[in-house]
Amino acid sequence: MPLATETDNKKLQKLKLAFWFSLACIIVIGLVIDQINYSREKDAFRAQELAKVSAYRAELEATMVSNIQLVRGLAVAVAAEPNLDQARFTQIASPLFSTSSELRNIGAAPDMVIQMTYPLVGNEKSIGLNFLENPAQRDDAVRARDENRIVMAGPLELVQGGQALIARMPVFTS
Repeated sequence: MPLATETDNKKLQKLKLAFWFSLACIIVIGLVIDQINYSREKDAFRAQELAKVSAYRAELEATMVSNIQLVRGLAVAVAAEPNLDQARFTQIASPLFSTSSELRNIGAAPDMVIQMTYPLVGNEKSIGLNFLENPAQRDDAVRARDENRIVMAGPLELVQGGQALIARMPVFTS
């Protein structure tokens, strides 16, 4: 009988070893599958958030392009009237603000010095600002003038207070 017990013990040990080995394999496989699922969920979440950010970006770009197109129309009107004064500037700039809720103010800076702004109320401090003497605004203003293209700047601290994104649009008169 002792032989049967020894054989039974060996079988029982092999069975225990097989059980523990199987359990370890199941745990390892479970951890690997969990890691794969976590990575997939993380990637899906990233893709979802990227889609949201991309939609916001497209909306922001469309708004900016729309506003820049409005201001381009003003630039054409300003170029056509080289002897423009504040009253006439107000007359041609004011309709832009009924079209766009994002525009805060518009300035005209012949010879790189702001001489006109709309609306004038609240922006009086900007009148007389010389871009060539203002280190925070000089480089972008000069680049817009020299490259004859729109240059986006900001957010910048405004001399009249607050911050803004600024689209610098050169206007040349004949």
